[in-house]
Amino acid sequence: MPNNNRRSEQSSTSAAVLGALLMLGTAPLHAAQLEEVVVTAQKRVESLQDVPISVNAISGEMIRNNGMQNMEDLAVMVPNLNVSDSPGVNYIVIRVSGVAPVPSHLSSRSALIDGIYAARAAMFQAPFLDLERVEVLRGPQGVLFGKNSIAGAVSVITAKPTEEFEAEISSTYEFEYQGTEFTGLVSGPVTDSLYGRLVAKTAEGGAYVDNRTTNDTYPRTNADVVRGIVVWEATESTSVMLKVESSDYKEKGTSYQISARDYAAPLPPGPGGFLAEALLTGMEQGGEDFTLNDKNFQNDVNRLRQNSSNYTWEVSQGVGEFDLTYLGSYSEYSRKGFADMDNSVVDFLKWNTREDFEQYTHELRITSPSGEKLDYVAGLFYVDRQLKLPDNPLDVNAPVIRSTGTIDYKEDSTSWSAFAQGTWSFTDTVRATLGLRYSSESKDAQAAQVIYQYESDQPLTDPLALAILKDEFGSVNYSNKGNRGENNLDPTFNVQWDFSGSAMAYFTWARASKSGGFNSSDRSGTNFEYGDENAENVEVGLKSDFLEGAARLNLAVFHTQYDDLQVSSFNGTSFEVGNAGKATSQGVELDALYAVSSEWTLGTNLAYLDATYDEFDSSCPGQTPTSGEVHVPRTVVRSRICRGNHWNSRRSGAAHCLPNTNRA
Repeated sequence: MPNNNRRSEQSSTSAAVLGALLMLGTAPLHAAQLEEVVVTAQKRVESLQDVPISVNAISGEMIRNNGMQNMEDLAVMVPNLNVSDSPGVNYIVIRVSGVAPVPSHLSSRSALIDGIYAARAAMFQAPFLDLERVEVLRGPQGVLFGKNSIAGAVSVITAKPTEEFEAEISSTYEFEYQGTEFTGLVSGPVTDSLYGRLVAKTAEGGAYVDNRTTNDTYPRTNADVVRGIVVWEATESTSVMLKVESSDYKEKGTSYQISARDYAAPLPPGPGGFLAEALLTGMEQGGEDFTLNDKNFQNDVNRLRQNSSNYTWEVSQGVGEFDLTYLGSYSEYSRKGFADMDNSVVDFLKWNTREDFEQYTHELRITSPSGEKLDYVAGLFYVDRQLKLPDNPLDVNAPVIRSTGTIDYKEDSTSWSAFAQGTWSFTDTVRATLGLRYSSESKDAQAAQVIYQYESDQPLTDPLALAILKDEFGSVNYSNKGNRGENNLDPTFNVQWDFSGSAMAYFTWARASKSGGFNSSDRSGTNFEYGDENAENVEVGLKSDFLEGAARLNLAVFHTQYDDLQVSSFNGTSFEVGNAGKATSQGVELDALYAVSSEWTLGTNLAYLDATYDEFDSSCPGQTPTSGEVHVPRTVVRSRICRGNHWNSRRSGAAHCLPNTNRA
């Protein structure tokens, strides 16, 4: 598991309660009054207090003042947002719904960068750079943000060119672990109608885990990011924006370590037991203490290199009082990595990985003027994605089964959707919103594994070795092809009541869906495909300002029922995705602010979460149910979900499924 000791103080505070946070300069100097927060959570510019969604908006100024570098730091400020550190990439969980990273799996929350859907967690690998704000929307957002926003959405909005010239150079130094950061930007008019902004950052993360085998300290990260934005105000009603961004990310070492060992648990019988005993003996001889602390014992150092480029273009046209917007993008990245999969001094498992990804998106939408009897937004969306994981070899260095298993995976997917959401004002204080999104998606995937002799291009033919690899690791030679076609209709209904001039209550009902897909890390050939996931959410909320605008209290109470919940399990070398059955996530979220004076603001964010599996049907990857093995398959009724039932929503964990053991 990951060692996040350097963030322990920060994380324990952030969990679900950001207790008594004092922020300087968030209120006007002439009065103790809270500033209005503006968001685009409903595809139009609105006050946060008018939006019937449980949402947090973190300004770019707050991100800079608090030294936030990435999504993991952002989770400090937002209840029920968990960002878990996993080798090579972080994965984001909202209100418990989320899956440990599998390259071919799409997250349960939509991530957007300037309105562009970021399908892969790796697209958030680069650090925060020159942001206007980040909006975190909790609960299903399928109508406006697409079918894979079943748990919520994270929307990152970058800073745009300014009308006046400005330039800035800044640097930071973190004393305890010697992390550094340098940022420079220039922004302003180029001509009377053309504006530009150029920003660049280089950052090095300090190391905090001692590797006692290599006598060095890890992990060490280095990120270089550059972004340019040009805005052309062609006419009074026509605006064109072009954004180009490139990043280079490098990571060496890992914070992961073997944190515990159950000495009372019996080793499995047969070859698996002999392998486990040899591995554990080698670990102990190498000094492994099986304790979560500031040291690990990897004999080889994890490495990752990612290069990415993103291009975004937007054309906005005023048509009378209506706004017509076209938003397009092209994104790509390439990742190469190496991982010591046994996380120990023993030379047992090594994995070389490569991942190439491309994505095109197009969105056309029309937005009505605000404040009418009927306000609405409607549009069309199209996305085309291609993922390749070519020949990723896993080296197994053990007696008899010494081998290299190589998986080649490719996936092509296209999706289009039509959406509309309208709000009807019955009176000045009561209004109702109805939204609907129809989506059609197609996925084609193919995967093949060939087991070779160790670090060779010659196939492994030893029948004993092949039998042990199959029985103990579920690893076989196979070739699979699959096609999925899905059509979904995701509705939402909402009622708002302004029961005073500065307070609003709302009720929301929504259904949302999430795509099924294919496992790029399947080694058994039998767990290639998993099904789609569905959720139904009911939420009641309150948004209020009082004490003449000096205080703010927002509250949300929610109940979400999941069907065919997608979960990940460990297959001995990596994670695979399957469908678990039924689950329930329910809880309370509270945000409170108070302007103590014109210069100081006191605030707290609080969340309680109760999450359970109502039904859980699963098998360990690559295994066939066997009589007498009560844990394969299994049905669990009303079992707690990891990170469920607590005020502190920052706990994280992953279900571990060990092949052919008696440990349930």
